[in-house]
Amino acid sequence: MASRKTKQNQGLGRQLIKKKRKDRQHPVQESVKHTTDLKPSRESILEQSDLKSIISHAELAGKKFVAEKQRAVIISRDIFQVDVIDPQRIEQMEKHWNDLTIPKRPPWDESTTTEELQQLENESFLTWRRSLSVLEQNEHLILTPFEKNLEVWRQLWRVVERSTLVVQIVDARNPLLFRSIDLEKWVRELGKTKLLLVNKADYLTQRQREKWAMYFRKENIDFVFFSAVSEEQEEGIHKSSRLSSPNIVSRGELLDIFIE
Repeated sequence: MASRKTKQNQGLGRQLIKKKRKDRQHPVQESVKHTTDLKPSRESILEQSDLKSIISHAELAGKKFVAEKQRAVIISRDIFQVDVIDPQRIEQMEKHWNDLTIPKRPPWDESTTTEELQQLENESFLTWRRSLSVLEQNEHLILTPFEKNLEVWRQLWRVVERSTLVVQIVDARNPLLFRSIDLEKWVRELGKTKLLLVNKADYLTQRQREKWAMYFRKENIDFVFFSAVSEEQEEGIHKSSRLSSPNIVSRGELLDIFIE
């Protein structure tokens, strides 16, 4: 007499065979849509192959692809090395610093149709991508990965337009590295209130926070220092709900600032 364990294994085997036969009788229908006809994805895209980049540019420009047999084009890309402390690289970085912008939503009003707005957004985003491509051709510059999905930027545009306060969160260990000046400029042009939240402020001493506070005040930047660790440990928190203070605010005080 077969054991219970053997029967269970036999049952599982029969189920797998049955499923395989069913799959053969009803094969999964593959999508016949071209990649440019599929519903836009909102997933972040930081890296793209050369082929996907070409297809993405063509889609934004409203161009179509036609397959041609027995015709190949070989695209070669010169590989070069960049010295991190190259004086020319430092000079070029300072020269093109203001060219590293974010894509902006083109102007629109109530009379703009959905199709017209989508086309304007595509053209604006394509122009932005091309401007970065020009910078990438500079052998003394290296661009860090950036968001290449237009749908992600569309979400940012809509959220900012509907917001009254835009909070930019930066790491206290190097606030200027993570701060986007162009984003702040765009938010100000839209008439929105902006706030720089310096997170992980527990990594800084009181003296360091005072130095950063002096710098932010000089640049007319509204800011607050915050630390989730200090909030949990209830250490290093100085009760002060004032903006532009070197003290670390609590979670409740931060919420009060947002409400105000």
